Amino acid sequence: MRLLLCIFIVLFSISFYRPAQAPLWQNDYGDELEMVSDCDDCQEAINFPFPVTFNGSSFDTAYVGSNGCIQLGGLGLDDNISYDYWFNMQDFLADSDPDNPIICPFETDLDTRDAVGGCGTIYYNDSGNPLIITWDNVCSHNNPQAIQITTQILLYIDGRIALNFNGIGAGADLEDLEEGIVVG
Repeated sequence: MRLLLCIFIVLFSISFYRPAQAPLWQNDYGDELEMVSDCDDCQEAINFPFPVTFNGSSFDTAYVGSNGCIQLGGLGLDDNISYDYWFNMQDFLADSDPDNPIICPFETDLDTRDAVGGCGTIYYNDSGNPLIITWDNVCSHNNPQAIQITTQILLYIDGRIALNFNGIGAGADLEDLEEGIVVG
């Protein structure tokens, strides 16, 4: 009887075993999004190879903003992806369109223009699951020489979303950086 109980416990435990997930950070950034990679306060439309589910809705397009956010489906009620949601709740509420949710791993005033020192590149990899959007070494508009940010959004076919961070550059003075994470 004891042997049967031990076998049952082992089989029961194995049924709940889940192998470790692959590392979240994705090194294959994909292709550069040229319209937002040398721009300040810009957005570029991307098409997904599979529908992305968020909050019960399905999306096949998104807008990637140069300021560290994406907006699913469209550009929302104000036709723009703002960078100051944390400081101006009025702007966030004006753009709180449930049909076009915003996902921001690092929502701030970023700047990728060559005119400010060639600050970073924004990439999109749609070659599999997950879809990967990366802001690589993008600069703070307030302090482009000292603050560089690398972050990602991973969108999985099963509806999971991961926000990844790979550092804020040395010398970062957070008073010069409007920071935040927004999912809504």
